[in-house]
Amino acid sequence: MTHPSHNALAPKECERRKGAYQAQCGSSPSSATLSGLPLLAACLLWGVGLGARAQTTGHPAEQPADRPIDCARAPAPDAAVADAQAYFASLEPHCLRSAAYYRQHGQWLLKQGSHGAALEALERALLLEPEHLGTQLDYAQALIMVGDAASADGILSSLQAQPDVPSHLIPLLAKQLQALRQVAAADPAPTGMVSKVMFSQSFGGDSNLNNAASANSITLTYPTIDLDLPLAQANRPQSGPMATTALQWTGLLAQGRHMWLLQAQGRARHTSNPASRYQQAELEATWLQNPAAPQQWLGRVDHTQLYWGGKKLYASEKLGLQHQWVHNADPISCRTALGAEVENRSYPDSRPMNGLYRGGLFTLVCQKQDSLSLQLRTGQDQPRQAERPGGIQRQSEARVQWQFNAVGNRWQTEYSIQHQQDDTGYSPLLSRNVARRVVRQALRLETSRPLQWPALGDPQWFGTVEISRQTSNLQIFASSRNAVQTGLRWVLP
Repeated sequence: MTHPSHNALAPKECERRKGAYQAQCGSSPSSATLSGLPLLAACLLWGVGLGARAQTTGHPAEQPADRPIDCARAPAPDAAVADAQAYFASLEPHCLRSAAYYRQHGQWLLKQGSHGAALEALERALLLEPEHLGTQLDYAQALIMVGDAASADGILSSLQAQPDVPSHLIPLLAKQLQALRQVAAADPAPTGMVSKVMFSQSFGGDSNLNNAASANSITLTYPTIDLDLPLAQANRPQSGPMATTALQWTGLLAQGRHMWLLQAQGRARHTSNPASRYQQAELEATWLQNPAAPQQWLGRVDHTQLYWGGKKLYASEKLGLQHQWVHNADPISCRTALGAEVENRSYPDSRPMNGLYRGGLFTLVCQKQDSLSLQLRTGQDQPRQAERPGGIQRQSEARVQWQFNAVGNRWQTEYSIQHQQDDTGYSPLLSRNVARRVVRQALRLETSRPLQWPALGDPQWFGTVEISRQTSNLQIFASSRNAVQTGLRWVLP
């Protein structure tokens, strides 16, 4: 599994705190809490230019009647405080669903020192537009100003871990986090868990629902004769419609400099044939030594179960340890990691296939406006039982993922290639006991965009295309698959 971004973490904090600071409008935190922070905060908030900066305008009543009201425009820079307050008050009835309006209002309130009121306005902006980076930064600043450094630390840490955060912000985020933690060291306070839930429902079609071999027949090789036998229709590729439901919970728990990333997810595919339905569940916990440091250790534990056709097909337990380095070369920031993995693989209905995998791992993640990641694995799967066909399996994998924005959509492409080489012959009846070689390639493309559908909870639309091809020197292991899906995704707090 790959780490999700934590764009919805700030909105989660919004809901938790909604109304808590309504009585604090205009209040200021103690000087002890904010010591050493305002200058860095100001640089982060206004120096990077991520907060929306709109053109000036007059009172809505002064605009032509046929011109729509622009909720994103700020009052004139030289407007008196009373005039600016009247301007925002006149806009509000027309801009109740505008994140840009509440963002502008929150930024103006921050400048005026009305930190509690700014916090409330920015909360509203995040509820309407959870993934807006500038608003999340402004919201963290408002938390600092009302003295809640612990919550600000959690939000800034989650922003720093996002793969698509602009690289020029990373040093500023690190400095802000360092200043926050210096304050926390003088007056430590426990931090709670920040979490989000993602639910999706999609529909589509698949050309190989049962993952069957492409061949229509199998050739058995006896010492004196080769016998070609047709495969039963049930063992040939079955195509048809499908519906997929997925649910994922992600939790982020900060403990001083350390951080835990917890995930639980389930996926179920429904088809007309019960034999090709499956359910998958996965639990994962990742420990990060210090996400703000230039290098850190990461530890991971993972458990997976897969049920196919009503039977438990596969289960695994994985342990991993990595060391990660950060490399900043403006305007690009990269993270590299080297590690080792151990995985126990079990097949309840085919126990001779059980094995223990040991291998190494290299990862590279680079981001500017887009995000590019590379993952390389290599290792051996040692059989639990000596009679396993093929014996030791030498396995390697390369995976490349690219995320970017284009034509108003978020795009994600992923390509992977896997190679497996058995140590001994697979079966005397298949090509006279040659050692099996398998190469699998897969390509996945996803595009998505948020929908302004308040009645349905403002979901995100997405569509995916998946293509996979598997080749082998043993025809029974060659297969192909094409799948297309489209659906809706909700991110909840």
